[in-house]
Amino acid sequence: MFFGKAAIKGIVGAVKPKQVPSVEISSPIATTYDINKLHTTQPAELLNQGQVKNFMETIQTHGVDSVGRIPIHVHKGKALIVDGHHRVAAFKKLGYKRIPVQYIQSARLKKYYRILEDMLLLMRPLGG
Repeated sequence: MFFGKAAIKGIVGAVKPKQVPSVEISSPIATTYDINKLHTTQPAELLNQGQVKNFMETIQTHGVDSVGRIPIHVHKGKALIVDGHHRVAAFKKLGYKRIPVQYIQSARLKKYYRILEDMLLLMRPLGG
């Protein structure tokens, strides 16, 4: 799926669960994404809980924008986390339902040292 530069510009502030608006953002160009619809592409054993805790503290102290958008790639309707598994885990532990994302095209995956086929082998729903 292709998303142009206009689709990834700007950040719609992520909201904590108690502040979630009643209208869902369902457009594919939205710059926030439902955290429970993301698919992890990294073994859980690689998550360092110390790093997750540090990201949690940063988000709480300096806000959502302080940790950057999470690069995702949409493949056959599934949103794959390209990079930022520790940040996603921090957002999840803090109770965020939507998080800021940046859509990555297939050709740009190599910038993150990722190969789509490898990501698909490791893919599993992040879930609730």
